[in-house]
Amino acid sequence: MSSYGHFRFQFRSLWIASRRFRRIRKRLGFLCSAAVPILAAFLRLRLLSRRGRFLSSHPINGTQLKLILLSYARPANVDLLVRLCCIDSVDRIVVSNNNPRYRVRDIVRVRDPRLVLIDQEDHVKPGIRFVLARDEPSDLYIAIDDDVFLTPSQLRLLAEKLAAEPENPHGLIGKVLRGKSFPPWPFVPADPHDMARVDILNCVYAFTREHLDEYFRLAAAVGIEDHAQFGNGEDIILSFSGRERPRIHDFGPVTVCASSSLAGIAVSSTHDHFYKERWELFSSLSAIKLFERTCNNTRTGTI
Repeated sequence: MSSYGHFRFQFRSLWIASRRFRRIRKRLGFLCSAAVPILAAFLRLRLLSRRGRFLSSHPINGTQLKLILLSYARPANVDLLVRLCCIDSVDRIVVSNNNPRYRVRDIVRVRDPRLVLIDQEDHVKPGIRFVLARDEPSDLYIAIDDDVFLTPSQLRLLAEKLAAEPENPHGLIGKVLRGKSFPPWPFVPADPHDMARVDILNCVYAFTREHLDEYFRLAAAVGIEDHAQFGNGEDIILSFSGRERPRIHDFGPVTVCASSSLAGIAVSSTHDHFYKERWELFSSLSAIKLFERTCNNTRTGTI
């Protein structure tokens, strides 16, 4: 998939999103002002991805690091995602194409011996990422959604934080609980400037083998058996997999795809009862594994 195809996808997503602002949509200046920063950001990411590519692998603190990437309705993003992940700290990158309408080898132009490209025979859901991780023995894992673009430096810093503090999963984006019931949705975005403890990680997930084992234990406890068809709440289960609440970090601005909330592409905009299901799952997990808050905004897990 060419850079032109990637930018065209971003413009198309931006144009569709602007329909909710019909009066603004008529103003070409709005589209230009919104599109120019997107182009600048992705051009910068492209340059960084080239600088960050190394064929050799140098483990972080003697540990292995494997990345799991999934592809769904955003094939235009996948090649850039892979390029950004080809840093020297990574010893394997698994890319699972969960959309049988295209072949992953037709959209990923990167050639790297660490790449594992998988075309799923049927539509599978995000829960497959943890099955793929379980099949790849490693000390550390990072999974990234297909609408988030991390720079090589952000990726390495995240892996280093996980290696230094393996008690809990880590990420860059998350939500904290600010209510006791649903509706409405009682979670609000966390501020990464505070190195915040969060209740739910979103978009970027850094975890250990211990967290992965705990993920599958908790999934079984709440009745999840078919992980390939589990598509709403795998992030919540992972958020309960540590000995403490997950932590998010401020490693600079996180670039997000223009289609991140579009209906027909984003799961949150297309899945019926999306937030109701998530609240029910969070409540069930809270009954199984309790994290007690302390005065320094951390909490210790007890089962």
